[in-house]
Amino acid sequence: MSEIRKFIFAKSRDDISLMGKNCSPIIKISDNKIIQPVEIELMGLSLEEWFKKNPNELTYFYHSFEGKSSEKTYFNPKWTLYELLLDKGEEFYISENSTIEKNKFQFFNDLRQSNLLLKKLNTIFNYIEPDSNNINVFSLELRNIILLCSMEVEIHWRRLLLINGYQKKRYSTKDYVKLQEFIDFNFEFELTNFSNFPEITPFKNWDFENPTQSLSWFDAYNKIKHNRSKYLQTATFMEAINSICALLTLMYIRYNNDLMLHKKLEFDYLKIKKGTRISKHGFYGGSFSPEIKYLKYFNIK
Repeated sequence: MSEIRKFIFAKSRDDISLMGKNCSPIIKISDNKIIQPVEIELMGLSLEEWFKKNPNELTYFYHSFEGKSSEKTYFNPKWTLYELLLDKGEEFYISENSTIEKNKFQFFNDLRQSNLLLKKLNTIFNYIEPDSNNINVFSLELRNIILLCSMEVEIHWRRLLLINGYQKKRYSTKDYVKLQEFIDFNFEFELTNFSNFPEITPFKNWDFENPTQSLSWFDAYNKIKHNRSKYLQTATFMEAINSICALLTLMYIRYNNDLMLHKKLEFDYLKIKKGTRISKHGFYGGSFSPEIKYLKYFNIK
């Protein structure tokens, strides 16, 4: 994993604790490149050397209430550069926001696939009533939903590991479960207008000792992937809903505040009761706020 170092420009050391007008935002560096607040190559220079040569490069762009684009420089060349200690867990990335503009194709590809699967489940609801009496109904089409959703979840898991420098030839749930060390997966969903349905918490019991079996929907995925005839009865209505909600969890963890994900997902029956995209250690600032982030289809309580 590439080392991440954290710095701040401040008028004095006392100004750092105040985090006010006499200090800059946090600057993070990895592989001789600024990765926060923007991506800039340092071209072999130290941060201090680079800043002396490029004092006006680090600027903050924002939109005023009148809709006019403005620019504010918040790095004073007279300030001192201080290196800060990383908080626990801060050596990890959750989101690829810094490169999101360069990689919108990936986001919209993920979004299109998620919406295709949501539409499949939406259609299923026309034939299977979302009721606790039907949670063990199984079918080939439910199997297909579980397979595709679980494959997508694995893609997201691998991306999260890769952007954190965790690379292997083959990954398994023994690797994926390590993400729990710094990401909170405990999202809870419920079906709107269907009160007689169990809670939907796809990652509730995820366990380091049994990382596959402790996720019932992923355990079903493994079984029906390798032996459809023997394990078709595990491809249930409940596990199909769990698997789609697992996929939505990963989409929200990676993308929610970056590209207005909540306005782009297409489903009528689900809502999120509980969810956060900040890490357990609080190092990522884009929080998922139930008070202000009302979703088009997922009306948060």
